[in-house]
Amino acid sequence: RMRLRYLLVVLLACVGSQAENNEDKTDTVSRLNTDQYSLPTDVSYILYDVNRGEGFNLRRDVHMRVAIAVKKMREKGVNAVLVLPPWGGLYHWRDRMTGVRWSELFDVPSLNSFVPSIEFDQFLKDAPSPIFDRVVYLQHFQEGWNGEYTMKSEKRPCMDGDQFYEKKDGLWKGWFYGLSDVRARELECVSFQGDADTFADLLAKNYTFQSIFVDRAETILHAEYCGVEYWRARRSMRYSKLLEARAERFIAEEINEEIDAQPLTERWEDEKASRLSKGGAYVCAHWRRRDFVTAYGTGLPSIKGTAKQMTALAKEYGVKKAFIATDADEEEIEELRKHLKITLYTFRPNPEEKLIDGASAIVEQIICSWARAFTGSYVSTFSFRIQEDREIRGFPLETTFRRMCADDVKMHGCEQPAKWKIIY
Repeated sequence: RMRLRYLLVVLLACVGSQAENNEDKTDTVSRLNTDQYSLPTDVSYILYDVNRGEGFNLRRDVHMRVAIAVKKMREKGVNAVLVLPPWGGLYHWRDRMTGVRWSELFDVPSLNSFVPSIEFDQFLKDAPSPIFDRVVYLQHFQEGWNGEYTMKSEKRPCMDGDQFYEKKDGLWKGWFYGLSDVRARELECVSFQGDADTFADLLAKNYTFQSIFVDRAETILHAEYCGVEYWRARRSMRYSKLLEARAERFIAEEINEEIDAQPLTERWEDEKASRLSKGGAYVCAHWRRRDFVTAYGTGLPSIKGTAKQMTALAKEYGVKKAFIATDADEEEIEELRKHLKITLYTFRPNPEEKLIDGASAIVEQIICSWARAFTGSYVSTFSFRIQEDREIRGFPLETTFRRMCADDVKMHGCEQPAKWKIIY
């Protein structure tokens, strides 16, 4: 249901257009790029969170929407700084880690070059108090769209938002990333129907604040899905250099292949359009199981059907190796391996590496982004992010925008992914 809602968000947004080393927790990775941005005393910190049930890769998309909105606020004269919400407690992270810093997963200085951003723990050090000025809880309009989707926002009584907060000693207590000593002075609900522009206007025109916490930020749509600003935000979301290196080492040492592709530039701003990347001599599939089997059932391929499609993809591109990114259990993977006529590789970190589940997932995505060809899972945001990575890395469209089909295509169909091409 959440994935279908995500697709609806994408559709609506299109109407108007087509870890760094973490040993030192106080290092400058989480600080602003002071060569590019100043941090005067009138800074306005913007914090946000999303519905607790949303997954890792949808949260990455929400970050882009909020980051674009913060950038637009700065263009309106607000000295806004985005506070990066700690990762953790996600359904697909079996280790249930919480309080994970962005620098363990992404290149924070790269994010910082798109819009000034700091880690949450740095905010707690820099801000005068761990008490937010207010919580703004975004909710949908109770009356719905009324046949026309117009951009609007309006302060209204809470429909259910206040149920997630408790007022004690004059302050509001909420989840707040699982920290017990963080509070808010005010709580209000805003019925919201709009995009990053609407959100930027809402904050810039209606609030003066030092710190504001926006809950249910997934309500915000993209102002221009897959437009220039979208891709600028997405290109700035580079992975941790350590995770990039780990993925490249796996390709070289485990799959035993070289990457035939143009390398990323030192800065994302210097990237240029290209379709010259060929990739390593292996294909990749993202094979969702677990909740997907329950949600989509016979619309997905069986294990034997998955093996048949992966073998055909490898044959099409003249390779004899395949990598699979999956949440399947080991028994399913071994059964899949029995049906394959090619060599299958999976990534399983060594215990001494101490890679959290989110980091392991990113390594898998990077490995897939360097493959000769990729095929994904139906309506999976994990697959969407790999497709974007391959666009950034300069692969031909036909090697990227594919999905695995149900065994009975005549009955269930197999609509292929839309080709959201990169724009510079």
